[in-house]
Amino acid sequence: MAGAQGVPSVTMRALAAELVVTVRALYNYVEDRQEVVNLVVDLMPASWSPPPLHPETWETSVADYAGSLRELYRRWPRAMLVSLDEDTPPTSVHPNRLLNLDRFLRLLQDVGLDLPAALAAHRNGLQPKAVGSQFVAWWLLGELSNGRWTAPGCSGTMARMPTWIIKVEPVVGAGVDEVMREYFTEMGRQVLGRPVTEAELQAVLVEDPHHVLVPPDGEFLVARGDEGEFLGCAGLRLLGGASDTAELKRMFVRPAGRGMGLGRGLLLAVEQSARRLGAARIVCETNTQLTAARALYTRHGYEETEPYEGHGKADHWYVKALN
Repeated sequence: MAGAQGVPSVTMRALAAELVVTVRALYNYVEDRQEVVNLVVDLMPASWSPPPLHPETWETSVADYAGSLRELYRRWPRAMLVSLDEDTPPTSVHPNRLLNLDRFLRLLQDVGLDLPAALAAHRNGLQPKAVGSQFVAWWLLGELSNGRWTAPGCSGTMARMPTWIIKVEPVVGAGVDEVMREYFTEMGRQVLGRPVTEAELQAVLVEDPHHVLVPPDGEFLVARGDEGEFLGCAGLRLLGGASDTAELKRMFVRPAGRGMGLGRGLLLAVEQSARRLGAARIVCETNTQLTAARALYTRHGYEETEPYEGHGKADHWYVKALN
């Protein structure tokens, strides 16, 4: 009744007629009509079983999640407007609704959105609009696939979310050498606990050059902001003698790009590039002092492994299967 005619149609008298019982008989099972409404609200999320969500294949996960949500709205076309028609207090929110929302927000965070952006994306990108129940999940897909997202209708005092685009660029491009100097300077300060000398900087650039991150056995990805500013980078190369193994190199987010999920975005972009080059797994190395990097790798499915042929003096080695 609620799905076809809307929740307001579910009166005690109409429900009794539908069940061919007296109105008085209904009160043996429910306290009042509000309890009936709460049961309807519980029933809808309880019947929703979203598919698994995986950040590695987030495009498919978002599409499948949106499709399952659309099917729920199709099944209960009028009942889904219950929040507009009825008084539904927070205590009536079904646990499934919160659980599935939490899962989806985690997916959005894993592909590069911070929590406020993820909440706004769910609200604006996946919730059917009251007018015409227009479903706009595919807009969200398009925005995320470009590595950028801005909430629609943001104006006035609402803050605009930071955006960025990740794409393959020449490793000898403008500004790359400068960023590499910043990268090694910061890594040296964190690992050594002191500023690196110019001689040390030149030595590491010679020992571990970044100019090898070029096709056909490598790529260099750059994240740029709205004005084209260099926010971060990451590279990869296929290891010699192991064409099915790619190595993550030079992942670095400049101070201006931090706090917006760019590290996650670069990591996922590199994994996609590694798959495109035919790699079945990806490896990387890091140092004990780089706790943020180690946490990022672990959070995205990387596991510690034995040392492999790399560069520098690493303390930890990680691997992740890409299949």
